[in-house]
Amino acid sequence: MLNISPDADARRTRQPLFNLPGVVTVLLVAIVAIHAVREYLLPHDLDLAVLMSFAFVPLRLTDPAAVAGILPLGGARIWTFVSYAFL
Repeated sequence: MLNISPDADARRTRQPLFNLPGVVTVLLVAIVAIHAVREYLLPHDLDLAVLMSFAFVPLRLTDPAAVAGILPLGGARIWTFVSYAFL
């Protein structure tokens, strides 16, 4: 016989919607949020400035003088190793 008592329902556990580690879920939400901001909120000129500041450009490391007037230098040489993954 099938037991359909309220206690049986309370003991049942539900499976999570996403069976991912919390860190992966947070990174996925961050990437989607950054994409949505860039796509729907930023004007084209500001989006280009964000790309110039946070995208990884190897020439920025090998020949900084070649991109001195075009790309921001300084701290961008450090953070672009991580920030380009989110763009």
